[in-house]
Amino acid sequence: TTAIYRQASHGTTFRSRAEIAGFLAGYELLEPGLVDVIAWRPDQDAGPDLLGGDVARYSLLGAVGRRE
Repeated sequence: TTAIYRQASHGTTFRSRAEIAGFLAGYELLEPGLVDVIAWRPDQDAGPDLLGGDVARYSLLGAVGRRE
């Protein structure tokens, strides 16, 4: 995967869950928190997950937080 991104027109930086969580310090994370993006499917009637729930194939974490 890293080799593919090296050839892309835009770079990327791979970060661990802990590193990403550090960026979110001071925010109240909304449910479901910092999770694999497949967990962010608010519409339960949206149909099947095309990757069969295999979160390893997504390689992407997501979160929504708020700060007061």
